[in-house]
Amino acid sequence: MTVKEAADALSLSTTSVQLLVERGALKAWRTAGGHRRILPDSVLALLRDRGLAERPVVEDVKVEPESEEAGRNASEQPKPDAALDVLIAEDDPFFRELYQTKLRSIGLPVELRFAFDGVQALLALGSRVPDVLILDLGLPALNGIDTLYALRKDARTARLPVIVATGMSADKIAALGSLPPGSVLVHKPVQFERLRGYLEAIYCLRQIA
Repeated sequence: MTVKEAADALSLSTTSVQLLVERGALKAWRTAGGHRRILPDSVLALLRDRGLAERPVVEDVKVEPESEEAGRNASEQPKPDAALDVLIAEDDPFFRELYQTKLRSIGLPVELRFAFDGVQALLALGSRVPDVLILDLGLPALNGIDTLYALRKDARTARLPVIVATGMSADKIAALGSLPPGSVLVHKPVQFERLRGYLEAIYCLRQIA
């Protein structure tokens, strides 16, 4: 199987597939001419391991505004059926629950999808590009920096708004690599008022796009 064929099967860019090979998530070999080939069983195994063969890649949670007043405010301009699609790549169950709880009170209809590691995040992005990605840097399988660079090289996600949320120090972030342009860095514990303002801006811009 060629890299392009594997990319099509996984709904990823060829760059992302190459990265998954380098990280050992996909198995590959080279022809006598130096061309990389992906083992088909490796692609199927990845789909099964991530649950794609039998269920959606991520957990979907529809979050409506918590109060009636918030619901009215949110529905004055944008319609409730135009929920903001937010993909959250976070491996810590505490923070996943915190995001879900806090985003109920921001006054916007939000559809949350959760990916639990970097590979799953790339697969989720390939399946459906969200309005915004909230990305933890310390993800297993593929760290946040590598995930960011992979999505920036894909034309579909090159300009995707990304909020990088991390508890890492500046030195630890630098050790992983510099953040690509277009990423907003916030430190954990996340200030949800700031996050709310960012999501509101994206939501409003989407309505007039």
